[in-house]
Amino acid sequence: MTDTRSTEDLARTPTTLERLGELRATLEPVRLAARTPQLLRTPKASRPARIVFLPGLGASDRSSAPMRAYLSSIGHNVSGWGLGRHGRDPRSTTERFIPHLESIVAADGKAALVGWSLGGVVARETARMRPDLVSQVVTYGTPLAGPRFTSASGLYSPSELDAIEHDIASANDTPIAVPVTALFSKRDGVVHWATCVDRSTPGVQNVEVRSSHLGMGLDPDVWMAVATAIDRASPSE
Repeated sequence: MTDTRSTEDLARTPTTLERLGELRATLEPVRLAARTPQLLRTPKASRPARIVFLPGLGASDRSSAPMRAYLSSIGHNVSGWGLGRHGRDPRSTTERFIPHLESIVAADGKAALVGWSLGGVVARETARMRPDLVSQVVTYGTPLAGPRFTSASGLYSPSELDAIEHDIASANDTPIAVPVTALFSKRDGVVHWATCVDRSTPGVQNVEVRSSHLGMGLDPDVWMAVATAIDRASPSE
């Protein structure tokens, strides 16, 4: 029988078994090494873009360094966000990031924002508030409905979870006006896949990958999906 429930209805906190599945992230370096010859044959980007990566909860720019190196190798101008480790409050982080982004893109006009997990939340809200600074957004493993359906939900009180979800609902009344790509994985044991699917942005591209959450930064398929998304949505000369 076909399950007709929406992705919103399907969202839940990852189970213990799904969380244990994150152990497969230890195999990602092996997969990456095996796929390196293919990655080295990736054609140069047809439309080089300015790209800024935003890390996940508790992570820093080190988490995106391998993927940034790959995107740089095919011709993009790529950097981390430069704000250290990512804290737990997306609202205050967005307020800090926007003026920083203004200085980053001063010479380029706009940047594509690529966000892992909570970094994708900040990328989306930055684009929503300041589309003049953002050319497009790509998220991977991002909890679009808030942290309730993640393994980090225990870091927030019930009132904080309610407040975050209220903020998200209010924000979604204003659609994001730049192209958005949302990558999700049904093997994600940290953020339930159904909450990574974007159901609110007009024209969004939801793309499924097959990676653990912690392994996304080293997954060659995620790298190529991000590169494809950047190229697809980059403006033509």
